[in-house]
Amino acid sequence: MASALLRDVDFGQATFTDVAFPGTTLDRARFDRAVMNRVDLRDAAGLHIASGIEALKGATISTAQLFDIAPAFAQQAGITVKDH
Repeated sequence: MASALLRDVDFGQATFTDVAFPGTTLDRARFDRAVMNRVDLRDAAGLHIASGIEALKGATISTAQLFDIAPAFAQQAGITVKDH
């Protein structure tokens, strides 16, 4: 698996179809108003979304990635998460 680091990349308004990111770390990626069709992010080495979390509709992620991006989902939904 090849490895790449895409840091602070802006995918805003991009259209992705049949795309995968094996071995790639997406660090602080922005997906504002992007469109995803059959995008597979499960083999990405890291998935850290700075903005545009709602644009992940149409993407497939792993359970571990879901936990990684849960704070972005909560923020998008207006949920405050605090521990005692």
